[in-house]
Amino acid sequence: MTKPHFHFSACLRVMDAPELHDAIESRTGLKATESHKKGDLANRKTGRRWKNDIWTIESRSRQNSNLSSLLRSLWHRIEPHHRYFAELAKKGTKIDVFCGYSSDYNGAGFSIDPDALKIVTALKVKLEVSCILL
Repeated sequence: MTKPHFHFSACLRVMDAPELHDAIESRTGLKATESHKKGDLANRKTGRRWKNDIWTIESRSRQNSNLSSLLRSLWHRIEPHHRYFAELAKKGTKIDVFCGYSSDYNGAGFSIDPDALKIVTALKVKLEVSCILL
């Protein structure tokens, strides 16, 4: 029997606010892991264009760490600027913490330690989780 595969990821997303991309980086000093604007070229081969605006910053922990360690690492990056992000969210900017989980083992699951949710509670934003079973 082969060892089951597990993959986790975590990022902070700022969506549908392209006018804020430069301001976020200027104000916080954080460089986006990914950033694009609606209509930007997404795929040169097909000519497909992005249908949305997004600015994201990923956790710096290894991608295959557990979700708790990824969220703690992301919080460590965001914490010095959490009031800024919380204020943007309070003003209606669409911000969330997005986590990904995939596994090839159909009996698998995940857990998150309570302290790792600090980023969600401090910013008062949603935690979104995508689960994919391979």
